Amino acid sequence: MTLPNDDSREKSPPLELGSEPAESALQLSDDRLFDLSDEEVNRVKEAANALAEYERATAERERAGKEKENAAASREAAASRRIFIERIGEQYLPYAGYILFVFPAMVISYTQIVQYTDFRFWIGSLVLSLGPVGAFLLLMAADWDNISNWVS
Repeated sequence: MTLPNDDSREKSPPLELGSEPAESALQLSDDRLFDLSDEEVNRVKEAANALAEYERATAERERAGKEKENAAASREAAASRRIFIERIGEQYLPYAGYILFVFPAMVISYTQIVQYTDFRFWIGSLVLSLGPVGAFLLLMAADWDNISNWVS
């Protein structure tokens, strides 16, 4: 399709970089639109609508892809947490309870007792060392088969 070449009419400005393609397709001057037939105007409008629809579909695909990536990452994180909890196993839960509940209570109670003695530093050091040593011994008892196989 060729347009009549009339130098007296003002030419439409060139497309600017960074402008929206759907809008730039419709930025024809009024004079040029009047020169086009109804069929050609409809084709230009259909092309602009198709371009806008393509851009919307592309944006939707990108959004869906990002949502899939986020969902996959959250599933992977949940699976790693579940595996970590399963590996801890039931045999270690009593020892974790010991470390969380018994050891702090023991330290607090012994600290209160030590406040009324003259050997605070030595007794306090002994009491504070009993907790982690006790927890370590309990954990060794839970895995004694693995430890004995490793040592021998």
